[in-house]
Amino acid sequence: MISLCGFYLGWRLWRTTCALTSAVTALTQWEQQVRRILDTERTPRLIRQGQQAVASLRQKRDRLEHQIRQLQRILAIVVTGVRLFSKSTRQRRKFFRMW
Repeated sequence: MISLCGFYLGWRLWRTTCALTSAVTALTQWEQQVRRILDTERTPRLIRQGQQAVASLRQKRDRLEHQIRQLQRILAIVVTGVRLFSKSTRQRRKFFRMW
């Protein structure tokens, strides 16, 4: 019975060692991938490029928003002109109908 308990304990230790070994291997691979991705030579340059691209897109968006506001103003003026023209045309027609 004692030898059976010893065998079971040895088997459990061996299984735990295998599990720990696979965990260490996985963590080591993960660390290597993270180091490769966060390379100290490449990462700051890539972050800087991303920030510059974002700043450029924001400037373009601001310019486009300004152009949209200008177009909205122009369209509002045109619509107002069309309404006034149509009102004055209707009034002239009424005036001429009277005569």
